Amino acid sequence: MLDFLDNWSLPKKLWAAFSIINLMIAAVGINGYLATRELNAIAQTHVEKGIGGMSALVDVISDVKELRIVVYSYYNAASAEDAAKLNERLAKGEAALDKSIEVFAGVADPAFDSDIALLRRNAQTLKEVNKRTFDLRTRGDFPGAMAMIKKEGKDASHDTIEQTEKLISTLRDSTAAKAKDGDAAAEQATFLAIALAGISMTGIVFIWLLINRSVAAPMTRIAHVTTSLAEGGHVDVPYRERGDEIGEIAEAVEQFRVAAQARAEIDARNAQEQEVVTTTLRASLQAISEG
Repeated sequence: MLDFLDNWSLPKKLWAAFSIINLMIAAVGINGYLATRELNAIAQTHVEKGIGGMSALVDVISDVKELRIVVYSYYNAASAEDAAKLNERLAKGEAALDKSIEVFAGVADPAFDSDIALLRRNAQTLKEVNKRTFDLRTRGDFPGAMAMIKKEGKDASHDTIEQTEKLISTLRDSTAAKAKDGDAAAEQATFLAIALAGISMTGIVFIWLLINRSVAAPMTRIAHVTTSLAEGGHVDVPYRERGDEIGEIAEAVEQFRVAAQARAEIDARNAQEQEVVTTTLRASLQAISEG
């Protein structure tokens, strides 16, 4: 099936063998690169969207609780100076709440868009309730301010926190699912690496067997044939039909064998003729000596 290799030159065989080995090494390297890139992407997504998003949502809950504290503090403000500081603190708290929501929106998947929109609406409602509460307290309507704190303010804060906790739960499930995807990707990469390593080792052994069959074993056999011919043996020279360097060497050895055989035949004839001459001369001399 692989007899065509016998007609390839040795450089071509070596080029083909090392090309195949390079391809196998490249396949292992590419698999490692792609696997590493995929796992890095999953890890980066986990950090940015999982941990980063979770941190932003926790900040949202903290910001809502901070606003509740500010509202209660403003209700109990003892002086105009305290009220001014609490107004400033309220503005900073609302800005922090908006920032935390936008930080989460910036790292969240598009699947969270509707939930984020609801969270923004709840946060906006909370800010409006807080503003009305501050207005009532500023006008001196303590009963109205307290009623709004306990009812509308509580409901708005509860809705915002509940929506945030829902997002945390959804994000946790999404992160867990992506972690499973990461495990599956790592397992697949490991399997491919082992498979490619096995294929590469098998391929290297196969290439060695081919080189041994096509080059090493024929060279060993021709060396034995050459030694036998040099010692005067009579053997047939194999591989003369090949079109590679082995065939050229075999053809040269065949020519050496033919030439050696021809010289042996000539030497044999010369020895036979010399024997005839020697026998005739001996007989003549014997006849002369006998008179």
